Formats: sequence, C-alpha cells, structure tokens
Amino acid sequence: MTDCEKLFNILRDRVVLQPQKVHNQWQLSLSEPGHSTIIISGLPPASFAFKSDAFPHTGDFFQGANGEAKRSDYVLLAHDDSSHFALFIELKAGKPGNTAVGQQLKGSDCLLQYIMELSYQFY
Repeated sequence: MTDCEKLFNILRDRVVLQPQKVHNQWQLSLSEPGHSTIIISGLPPASFAFKSDAFPHTGDFFQGANGEAKRSDYVLLAHDDSSHFALFIELKAGKPGNTAVGQQLKGSDCLLQYIMELSYQFY
C-alpha cells in the first residue's frame, strides 16, 4: 500500500475530494463558500485532496499565539510512478497578510505529518 493509499484510507469520506476525469484529464475542483473556486487539471489518477481546515479546532489544546492552530483550506496529495507531492492550498478573497497565510501553510504541513505518522503506526 502506498503512502497516499494509507492516507486516503485513514481519512473520512466527508473531508476527501477525488479527481474526476474530464476530457481525458484528471481534474479536481476546490472551493470555499464565499470565495473563489479553482480547478486543477492534469493530475495523476492516484491523487486526492482533503479539507485540512475540517480538522477539529485545536484552540482548546494549543495556545495559538504563534499560529500553531491554523491550517490551510486543502492539502492535495498525488503520486505517480516516480514521485510523490503535497500541495497546500489556501483560497482567499482580497489580499491577505503573508504572515497569516504562512502560518496556515505551516499548520497544514504539521497536520499532514501527523496524519502520515498515524497511517504508519496503524496501517
């Protein structure tokens, strides 16, 4: 079982988005209510995204003063025969501050590492 398959198996269906085949290309549509929608085309068939901001709020556990409780909107995971990659996606309306977006991207990277470790330990 590949790392992507392990991650896919550990997540609930309600947070996972799978690509659809459109015009002989695999594509994924990501959106946030009140914001824009993006379509990512040309994905490997073995790819998926999950809503990282659906992870329960950690404010009851972490201080949060340095952004450690923030997460981006989505994490896109894909692999083909030769490589694996993760793309952290934050959809914003307007012009957000770099610090807030940076914290969200770092928080999603930490969340992905946590989920990966769970998959290694339990699958």
